[in-house]
Amino acid sequence: MSTNTKSPGSGSYMESAKGAAQSVMGAITGNNQAGQPSSSTHHHPTTDPSHSSSSSSSSISKIGPLATSPTTGAISTDDPNRATGSYNQTIGSGKETLGNLLGAQDLKRSGAEQKRQGEGQEAQGQLSDFGSGIGDRVAGKVGMVGAVVMGDEEAERRERERHDVGKTLQGSAERGMERSAGR
Repeated sequence: MSTNTKSPGSGSYMESAKGAAQSVMGAITGNNQAGQPSSSTHHHPTTDPSHSSSSSSSSISKIGPLATSPTTGAISTDDPNRATGSYNQTIGSGKETLGNLLGAQDLKRSGAEQKRQGEGQEAQGQLSDFGSGIGDRVAGKVGMVGAVVMGDEEAERRERERHDVGKTLQGSAERGMERSAGR
């Protein structure tokens, strides 16, 4: 007589639960080595090198207020303060130069002030984008974990997209801050 008290099919249920737990731990830690890789057909961002957690601002491409990541295809839109600040810096610098050329001290001072205000606006927009990017990355990662646990592939796709857009926004802001620091 067998001492095995498992009901039929409970072994596969336990293996499925174990695989889900390993996937959750892998998604949280970024390391799927907690056990054998899941046999699930889900696309897990932690096992895909294009979805690494590191922020690579150098791989972000910009066209005006739009930023895109060639690795994920995600597109983000800059905070409007970044464009307004850049515009004010350019106009302010032009006024300052013209004031110097013409010997018009008021125009020179006005240009320098507009340029300083533009730098502040741009920095405010960069910080806003940086914070929003981090928030979207974290919320997307947590949402992906929940979707994997629930087996909801559509929710996992949406949350991965949210994560990727956040990563692109954060990378774009980092790139802008690096350029601003090099002025």
